[in-house]
Amino acid sequence: MHPDAIPHTTRTTPQRGGVAMLIENRWRFASPSGRILTCGIYDAAGAFEVRVSYRDEDPFYARRSFELDTARSTARELRLTIVAKGSFTELPL
Repeated sequence: MHPDAIPHTTRTTPQRGGVAMLIENRWRFASPSGRILTCGIYDAAGAFEVRVSYRDEDPFYARRSFELDTARSTARELRLTIVAKGSFTELPL
């Protein structure tokens, strides 16, 4: 596991006034079973966090970065991994 990766058993909740602050959605896919997989970048109190989850469930992947461009690059890499898998259908944001 990458040293910046947060294990899925650890819930991270970047908060501002008790609410996680979504900065931007990066992509959405439909799984073969029809579940919607999403990726977003969140304000993580002085850092950015890329989160991947099915709808509004707790993220099963999260990675922090101190630069927005790095967070966007991480989201792009994850998207390419899912595209390469071939069984997910990309959806509009």
